[in-house]
Formats: sequence, structure tokens, C-alpha cells
Amino acid sequence: MAWHRKHRPHLVKELHLTPVREALEKLMTKKTFPQVFLFAGPKGTGKTSASRILGAMLNDPKNEEVVDALFFKKPLKKAKSLVDPDTDSDFSKRVYQGSSFVVQEMDAASHRGIDDVRALKERAMLPPQEGKITVYILDEAHMLTTEAFNALLKLLEEPPAHALFILATTELHKIPETIVSRSRHIPFRKATDEELTLALGSVLKKEKIEADADAIEAIVQRADGSFRDGVKILESVADDEKIVLETVEKILGKSVEPFLQDILQLVFDKDSTGVSSGINDLRQQKFSEKYVYKVLFSMLHKSLLQDLEVVEGKPLFTQKIARFLIQELLKANLDAFSPITFLSLEVKLLELIERAQQKSGGKTSLKTNTSKKKISKQVVSSKMVNKADVSVKEEAPIEEVDEFYAIESENLVSDIKIDEDNSESLLKTNKNNLKDNLPEEKEEKDEEEVFHLTEEIQGLAKILIEQWDRFLQVVQDKNPTVSALLRSSKPSINDTGMPEVSVYYQFHKEQLQQQKYMSLLGECVKDIVGSSLPLQVVLQVAPVKATLVEVENPSPQLSQLASEALM
Repeated sequence: MAWHRKHRPHLVKELHLTPVREALEKLMTKKTFPQVFLFAGPKGTGKTSASRILGAMLNDPKNEEVVDALFFKKPLKKAKSLVDPDTDSDFSKRVYQGSSFVVQEMDAASHRGIDDVRALKERAMLPPQEGKITVYILDEAHMLTTEAFNALLKLLEEPPAHALFILATTELHKIPETIVSRSRHIPFRKATDEELTLALGSVLKKEKIEADADAIEAIVQRADGSFRDGVKILESVADDEKIVLETVEKILGKSVEPFLQDILQLVFDKDSTGVSSGINDLRQQKFSEKYVYKVLFSMLHKSLLQDLEVVEGKPLFTQKIARFLIQELLKANLDAFSPITFLSLEVKLLELIERAQQKSGGKTSLKTNTSKKKISKQVVSSKMVNKADVSVKEEAPIEEVDEFYAIESENLVSDIKIDEDNSESLLKTNKNNLKDNLPEEKEEKDEEEVFHLTEEIQGLAKILIEQWDRFLQVVQDKNPTVSALLRSSKPSINDTGMPEVSVYYQFHKEQLQQQKYMSLLGECVKDIVGSSLPLQVVLQVAPVKATLVEVENPSPQLSQLASEALM
């Protein structure tokens, strides 16, 4: 049997998701018990396991008196609480395996119509064949049709005393409010690294297998908050010997996080060649763009929270630096169509380097020699600079953070000690020393450095501009608000051949650049040109309005022409 099925939790106290475990333990001591639950959260977080545990618990002979009092209003001779089920009984084993008639699971994705709900209502009226309570689990409940939800509503309002309903979903926003309001909602979130580590450790203990801490950490990162995925990965890398990091990387591939840390270090060094080389390494490793971008933003966000002391751990960057990088990368619209993988990320990072070089007075080049950009450790000492004082202002563009680039270059993950008295003067000294140590670059123009999009994309951009009225209508059908914003804008093709929307107010730009609206525009663009194409939004100075001027002595000819036109 697969490990993720073999090692499912069988007791409430075995649930690894702490908030869920605590919520159910609290319910076990209450004098009332809900008959409708809504378990909502990501895949692999224990929704089905928790549902089966409830089914086994409510039908366990040890809980018979309590269940009679909770569901059938029979008085208790002595105050009691629900207890975890007997995991060794034949009944519980059938429940955990999903083969019991008392705990029935229905896949709402394939039984989503009104007829399926009517059949469920008929079955729910029948008493259980054994035990006290029939538990109905509706998996992927958000897939039910509107008519099916309406038919289900009456059943959930007045369920039979012997029935308990559990709606499990990964998309809570698709569940009607009328259903949510009649349910006890228990949210399932992604597992934390600590919860996943404990869960994997429990499996290893049962299987009598040892594993290195760094190997478990790599598995936890790949599991992305899913217990099921974590256990499946653990099973795939396990053998008779000890699980080590080399084995995990050999089977799953190397972790992308070290690659990203190295690339960001090269950005701090203003090493354009190194950045492009690092991005190329990502391509060679065949990493998924979606996975890489997810890890990148997670890494930056985690560092932000760590520096703010929201979560424990040593941050890679100050919170201002992390926030600045997140803002810049979000503007790059990394998930837009690109003919080459990671091209949007590469171009954005090169742009950041170029802007930093221009501010520092150096001549920019997309083909910067690595040796020219390495910053000497003698110039900037990681032991003498206060990291908190060398961070990016929230509103500041990259040109205002010269010092950040200079100091962070040798200290991406290092501890930086604080010297309050000397930090300001040292910062100025280091900046001057840095400029003295960096050799001057020759001013030259190289046409090869200019990035041009392919003719294919330029052709798509031209089609979009020509079909702009049709594009606006497509947007209008999906979101009239966005369409109204676009109608006051001016579409064009910029110097790089990309489609561009010029707006005249900062508010309009901020609205259109929201992630949800950019995704919507991306879908609409695809509807028009048949392919994904990034649409850029830029702020332009509003045209000067004309003013009426009264002419003192109008020409007789003009007066005559005006009269004829009006007659």
C-alpha cells in the first residue's frame, strides 16, 4: 500500500495541522455537535482524513451514549465527552480504507447535477446499517451546479438526526454563501515547514528509516505545504539505506533556491554576465518557470517576514530590500508569454543592474566583464556595516540604493554586525572607495546589446492594436470597469515592439497593474491574437486642453462661411 494511504492519521490527536486538530478537539468536549461541516483548503492537507476520523469516532461504541445525547437528545447519566475511536476495530479499519457504508464518499466533480443531489437526499433519509450516524463526504463540493446547490440547501437546513454532512473543497470562494452560512467552516491551510517535518518524521519512525535533516528539508520545500505530496516524495526517495540530500537531488533534481540566491548575489554585484549565465543554468536544469517564480517570491516574502520577526529564522535581506525586489519583479509580469524560458526575469534583472550603474556614474553594458564588477572584500567589510541602515526605501527606485548594492554584494546570507556610531561615515567612505576601486569602463555603443523581440511577437502586437475596438469589447464582456479605464487610454507599440497602453493618471495605472486585472487582460489578449502577449501600462503626460479665444475682428470671409454653413 502506498505510504500516503498507509500512514493516514487515524485519530484526532494525530492530525498534523495544528489549528484543525485543536478545533476538532474543542468540539469533542462541547454539548452540541454540528451536522454540517465545510472543510476548505489546499490539496493534501488532511480534509478526507479528518472526515473519516469523525465518521469512525461518532460510530465507535465507546461514544454511543454521547452521540445519543448530541444527536438524538437523550439525557446523559453522567457528563462525558467524545473520545478518539478504536483504531484496531474492524469497523474503524473499513472506515479508514473508505469501504464502509456508514461513511459514504461522493465525488461531487462527477456527481454534480441536481439528480445526484436528489438521490443523495433519498439515501440520507435511511438510517445507517450499523452504528449511529451516517457520514456523507462530498469531495470537491465546489463542482456542484447552482441547481444542485439549491437542492442541497434544504437538506442541510434540516438534516435527519442520524446524518452528518461534510463538504470538502479546495475553492471556498465557489461555495454559495447560503451553504457556507449553514455549515461549520473549518479552514485547512498549507502545512508549515515544522508541521511537515513532524509528519515526515512520524512516517520515517514507523518505517524504521533514517534521514539527514537537509534531505528532509529539501523534501519539505518540494511538498509545498501538502502532507500527501511530502509523504509521496519521501516514499520515492526512500531505500534500505539512510536518506541523504544527494539521493533526493538525484531523483527530484537540485533545489532551485541556491540558484536564485546566487543570481540575486550577482545582481548586487552588478554582474550582468553572471546574471545571464545564472539564468541560463536554470534553463539547463529544466526547471519549470511557474515553480521557479513561486520559489523566488516565497523566498523573498519569507525573508521579509523574518526580518519583521513575524516568523522565526535568519532573513536573507532586510525587509525593505525584500519588499523592493518583490515590487520590481511583480511589475515585470513574469508569467506573461515569452518565446524563451525565464526571458522576462533575465531582462528585468539586467534592467535593475543597468539602472544602478547609470546612477553610480558607470557606463552601462549588457556584456559586463565579471572581473570588473567584483567588489573587493577589503573595500566593504561585512563585520562593520549595519545591515538595517543599508536598505531600500519603499518608494525609491533602484538608483537610490547604490549603497545597498555596494554593501550587500559580499553579504547575501552573512550575519552583519551593527556599529551604530560609525555606520553613516563608513557608508560614505565605502561608497567613495568603491568608486575608486572600480575601473572605468570605455564608453561604447554595441548594437548587439539592444534587445529586440522576435518578428512573431511584433506581428501579434500589430494585430492587437489593429483589433483594439474588438479587444475592448472582449474586456467589456468580462469586466466593464477595466474596459472603462482602457477606453480613456491610448494603445500603441513601443520601441521594443511590445503593445503598450498609455494612461494619463497614476490612479488608472495602479488599477490596471493589479495582478487580477493584468491576468484578465492577458486572457483577453489571448482571445484576440491567439497567443499570450504581455501588455505594458505606462503613465503619460495628459495632452494640453485647448482654450477658447474670442476674436476681436473676425474676417468677413469667415463670417460669411459660418453663416452659409448654419443656413
